Amino acid sequence: MLQFTVKTCCDKGSLLEVFPFPKRRNTDKEITFPPWAATGSMDNKLIFWDLQHSSPRCTCDNEDGVTCLSWLGASKYIAAGCVDGKVRIWDSLSGDCVRIFSGHSDAIQSVAVSADRNFLLSVSLDGTARVFEIPDFQ
Repeated sequence: MLQFTVKTCCDKGSLLEVFPFPKRRNTDKEITFPPWAATGSMDNKLIFWDLQHSSPRCTCDNEDGVTCLSWLGASKYIAAGCVDGKVRIWDSLSGDCVRIFSGHSDAIQSVAVSADRNFLLSVSLDGTARVFEIPDFQ
């Protein structure tokens, strides 16, 4: 198992574990990474990063703190779970919030996309889970 330490402005370092991909016979030739990453934070910012240049590509002002993120498959869209109990869908190319899903009464803890990429699951501190249809974001 590979391990490395991540340091941020808010802590002295957290251990992040990275699990290696299982190797398939004679099919895995290389591992590629997407050119962008995204971070969200409690300062209401969602930042898309250009990994090739190690710089922010776009900074989006969210209405509330961002608690979790999930790319919607291999699309340009990302789901941001927020403190206000809403899930916002952002376009990583334009920086626009293109849809808001509501229904929770407390902060979102986690968001996940179904294997067929047609549904988004959100789980909240209010003790509920919600499923939203997202076929428009593939």
